[in-house]
Amino acid sequence: MKKNFERLQMAVMDTRGLGTVELVVLVVVLIGLALLFRTQITEIMTNILDNIDTENITIQTRLIVEGIHL
Repeated sequence: MKKNFERLQMAVMDTRGLGTVELVVLVVVLIGLALLFRTQITEIMTNILDNIDTENITIQTRLIVEGIHL
């Protein structure tokens, strides 16, 4: 019993390759979340890009009205 406990303890303390496993799990979780919420993410990004375009046009229009040309 003591040998089994010592082996388990050594296995827990051994951290070789732990970074690779953590990285793979993290990537899998992120891809899963992106697939799960892809419609919401697409909608949010579309709204953000539309707002950026609208703000850019508004700023350009204000500058033209004020007579400032870039």
